[in-house]
Amino acid sequence: MHLSPMSVLRARGLRPSKKRGQHFLTDPGIAAKIIDSLDAGQGDVVVEIGAGLGALTNGLARRAGRIVAVEVDRGLGRILSEDFGDRENVTVEVADILNVDLGEVADRFGVPRVQVVGNLPYCITAPILLWLVGQAGVVSEALVMMQREVAERITAGPGGRSYGPLTIAVQFWSEPEILFPVSPGCFQPTPGVESAVVRLRLSGRPTVSVKDRDFYFEVVRKVFSQRRKMLKNSLLQIEGVTEDLLRRVAVESGWEFSRRPQELSLESFARLADELGARR
Repeated sequence: MHLSPMSVLRARGLRPSKKRGQHFLTDPGIAAKIIDSLDAGQGDVVVEIGAGLGALTNGLARRAGRIVAVEVDRGLGRILSEDFGDRENVTVEVADILNVDLGEVADRFGVPRVQVVGNLPYCITAPILLWLVGQAGVVSEALVMMQREVAERITAGPGGRSYGPLTIAVQFWSEPEILFPVSPGCFQPTPGVESAVVRLRLSGRPTVSVKDRDFYFEVVRKVFSQRRKMLKNSLLQIEGVTEDLLRRVAVESGWEFSRRPQELSLESFARLADELGARR
């Protein structure tokens, strides 16, 4: 008989952690849909973020050659170790995913790149996404579930309120795509928000060409810190950027610094950063 996550936790003397934002997937149809959406085979290594009670782990272990199930909660880690201890291709690691070096995981199992799957805790979704794209060179694909609002933010195009620094950071390294929504009723405890499963394809190379990557992201951060202001006002907060410099760039390159940051595409930010960086 299949026990609910709450029953399993109670039987082990545990309960969901509000601090960690634990919501356990209970819908086997959604679990199967996630696993079926992953392009993994017996030669692949999959890192599972927040394995929880193993709702995805078992299915992943049947599909991929090796599963590294990462779980920060020690109580859940014990359950996973007990339930999957006899599976030769499942490694359970009790660790904070933000401290996991995916390059080290790839080297350990002798593969050039890994795949990533997980139900991301709502409270740290953005840090995990930044951690993920920060290791884009060793990740081929990520299939992650998150709050629908965040999914819409990282897949947004220029011009809307959802478009911002997180959008640009994720799209700089990947091509994110919303695959399907997931309703609150698919979890225990039931969250107060809708979720969505997103695929991120990562090539290991930036999606736009830029001369100075650090300066590019400095420009993005500065202008979005005052997203309601014109570009000119925010750019003047960057060291080495002066009104005279902006006037010259406007004349030579036709920039309109009265625009708002959300109007600029990733390519436009790259051109702006390159032109400012070459002249400052």
